[in-house]
Amino acid sequence: MTDDIAHPHDRFMKDMLSRPDRAGLLLRERLPEAVTRYLFDDPPEPMQDSFVDERLRQHFSDRLFRVRTINGQSAFP
Repeated sequence: MTDDIAHPHDRFMKDMLSRPDRAGLLLRERLPEAVTRYLFDDPPEPMQDSFVDERLRQHFSDRLFRVRTINGQSAFP
């Protein structure tokens, strides 16, 4: 295996999202204000990169986070 970056954008985003504080900043920058006004100020919580939904289908992601809303609920189970 070489050290060449085959997918530089993918590596950049994975690195960018590897720290919850940076991920939180990116979410607040890219999501509409109509959404971010309901998010709690704490950084998002990293979650497992795969999960099973209510129909027992498995899903995979590069990065997955749980965010809390201002009323204390979780925006991701």
